Amino acid sequence: MLGGRHVVMGVTGGIAAYKACEVVSRLKKLGAEVDVIMTQNATKLVAPLTFETLSARPVCVDTFARTESWDVRHISLAQKADVMLVAPATANLMAKLACGIADDMLTTTLLATKAPILLAPAMNTGMWTAEATQQNLRTLLARGVSTVGPDSGHLACGDSGAGRMSEPEAIVQAVCDLLCRARDMEGLREHMALQADVLRPRFELVDERLRRGLGELGVATWTKPLGGYFVSFDGPRGSARAIVELCKECGVTLTGAGATWPYGVDPEDTNIRIAPSFPSLGELDRALDVFVTCVKLVSARLAREGRSRG
Repeated sequence: MLGGRHVVMGVTGGIAAYKACEVVSRLKKLGAEVDVIMTQNATKLVAPLTFETLSARPVCVDTFARTESWDVRHISLAQKADVMLVAPATANLMAKLACGIADDMLTTTLLATKAPILLAPAMNTGMWTAEATQQNLRTLLARGVSTVGPDSGHLACGDSGAGRMSEPEAIVQAVCDLLCRARDMEGLREHMALQADVLRPRFELVDERLRRGLGELGVATWTKPLGGYFVSFDGPRGSARAIVELCKECGVTLTGAGATWPYGVDPEDTNIRIAPSFPSLGELDRALDVFVTCVKLVSARLAREGRSRG
């Protein structure tokens, strides 16, 4: 399920750090490559060797530790990550991340990454409900950071309430959901880029034909919002619809299927919508030729009517 995906997991100094071992194990079973970064406080609760055994990767603790490779470790991990997970995420870690503090291996990597960040908060109820923590949470959520939990229940300190780290299966599910959303967005961006490449020559053709055909005429202006052109015709009410109807008589429907405006004319009868969604550039070119000719014919007719009334 997670084959080929790279999870960089931060473990901070909360008592729930022992649960992070199962999170790593579950991620590995799903095929993910997992790199673990521990804070110094986390190493007092769980030995780095435990995570190295579960992840089959060396654990990072010291930002300045010498390694066999020449890469800058916190930068290379930040760039390799498909998602960054912190479990448990203490109040201290959330405060540092909200303020942009980067004073250890984990926080420097979090600050450097462009990957989605997922936090699994874990702390005492009083710390979780503190206004400072809630303000930090709002700041992080506004920046696009995701969270899973915390749950409510019996806490290690003896209190009962919100602050328990979510169970490993829930955290792993949240990682999977986040990676699926990221993959969907990547696919959408690729689709939009492809659509832009396909439509670019069509928009260029519409620009050129409108500028050449209507620019000197001085009876129409046009704008280019997403998905087509709006041509505003300078004439009495009914002129825009007259142009579109004349185009239809010549076998050209200007707007694409499913458009909001029937026949390509807005309800106020001032704007004509041209969608460049014709089967080929040749057909689009012909449609534009017909459109420009119809604008000129209607303009000439209106000018004659104006002279006769005068």
